[in-house]
Amino acid sequence: MIVSVEQFRQETGSAAPAPVVERALQYAQERVEEVTGRLFDLAERTETLSTVTTEFGGLLAVFPHGYPVRSVVDPIGLAPSTDGSAVVGALAKDEPLTYLAGYDTETNRPPIELFDIIVELAERRLNPADTTAVPAGTTSVQNDGQGFSGDELGGRSAMPTHIRRALRKWRHWDKRDPR
Repeated sequence: MIVSVEQFRQETGSAAPAPVVERALQYAQERVEEVTGRLFDLAERTETLSTVTTEFGGLLAVFPHGYPVRSVVDPIGLAPSTDGSAVVGALAKDEPLTYLAGYDTETNRPPIELFDIIVELAERRLNPADTTAVPAGTTSVQNDGQGFSGDELGGRSAMPTHIRRALRKWRHWDKRDPR
């Protein structure tokens, strides 16, 4: 996990038992990874990926699932892109790629926005009653001649609209999957 129980407690003041917080943080991170198509835990991974030509100065690049790419172990001669979203260089079709990518809770911490998103989703998981009573997906509410409308009135959702929007910067579907 890229957010520790201790970090979560510092941010939220939660006194929930550690195993409960761990499950909520794991759930939150899995949801973020599902939406972005990325894996954020710091780990060495081996993948076989399609090679595509990209905007990286016309260089060939592959877009592994781990993010951000920190180094390439094998094959030699490939390197992470400057933003960590890709590995650039010549890679033979169906050649395995071994690389180190991701964040941890100490030395390679996630950007504050990603950290905050995971904390918010975990907090929503632990305290669903703290969210509004307006049903998810509601776009307008009216009562006694007064009404409100908009796309973010609230509602309990596992992945609220404002979080989905914020996560767009970590998605690379268009580059990674050129179908």
